[in-house]
Amino acid sequence: MNIYLRVLMFAIWLPAVPRPWAPTALMVKGSGLLAPEPSRADRLAEQWPGAFGKSPVPDAHNPLFADLIDRGISVDEGGKLHVRLPQPTMADGLSQAEQQKILLQAAGRRPLEEFTRNAVVAPFSMDIVDVPLPESPTPLRRVDVWYVAYGQLEQLFSEAFLEHLLHQAAAQHKSRYPVGRRILSPDELEARNLRLPPDTPSHKERYLFTATALFDRVLLQTTRHVVVSRSEESLVLAAALAPAFHEDKQYPNQWQSIQVDEQGRFTLGPAQAYVASASYTKVTRLHQPAGALFIEHHHLFAEPQEWFGGKNFLRSKLPLAVQEAVRKLRWHLRSPSPAPPSAKAPSAH
Repeated sequence: MNIYLRVLMFAIWLPAVPRPWAPTALMVKGSGLLAPEPSRADRLAEQWPGAFGKSPVPDAHNPLFADLIDRGISVDEGGKLHVRLPQPTMADGLSQAEQQKILLQAAGRRPLEEFTRNAVVAPFSMDIVDVPLPESPTPLRRVDVWYVAYGQLEQLFSEAFLEHLLHQAAAQHKSRYPVGRRILSPDELEARNLRLPPDTPSHKERYLFTATALFDRVLLQTTRHVVVSRSEESLVLAAALAPAFHEDKQYPNQWQSIQVDEQGRFTLGPAQAYVASASYTKVTRLHQPAGALFIEHHHLFAEPQEWFGGKNFLRSKLPLAVQEAVRKLRWHLRSPSPAPPSAKAPSAH
């Protein structure tokens, strides 16, 4: 997927359709540095080196984002293995011509006019990347999503919009499972010896707890440290599991299998530690078309073998989940109050 549940939201995804590149891995730091085949996000960074010499976002405003693309996140309980997220596809400080070149690549085989169309059902691009790290205790995946939406950058930074998205997500995803999401209060953080800096016009931090039923197979509970920052040209929302909550009794980082009997009654399996998940969403104002925002989302996560029995279950299920999330965000940017319309035309690339 919060902006993180509508925008970062993408808790996990990808379509089995031809793509310009076939990503298989990404840069890994740990007991051995891999030299994998580049993903689309990595190729974009290599193809436009001039763009990436410019500031992707002011690092001082978002140290978590800087850490995700520099040091990476720990993917094991011992903290010895780290995996980096890619540099942003669209840096700050680009000319209109530079932005257009990157848009063409992000659109893939889609015509640029279609990719940038001002419509809730406009297409998006998505890649999934498997991380071949034998030392990792669980398989690792990365999802990259790119699309264009129309609205005001300032709207995404507002607390009212964040609260609205959280409320909508809770209201529209009723479930028989114990799911939900909430922003932890200052008192809850204080009880855990955690404190957040005060909000500024360009920076805010929260701790966000979510409990999600993944396709009726797994109950995943996570508490993430979320840092939102903005510059004149862009907004970045970075999120990563908060280690302080790995064994928290109320807001733990854990998963449980869901078993349903013939009468439809469910039981939860024993709690298992969940230690690897991080993402960032960067929203960049475009020179053209007028009012357009380029949104990219990069999400790295562990997918334990026990979740789906080693099958490529997510590859068939995620496209529709991502499509729904993209369309809802586009709708809310247009009008935060009404419920989004349903639309079934396929748009994943």
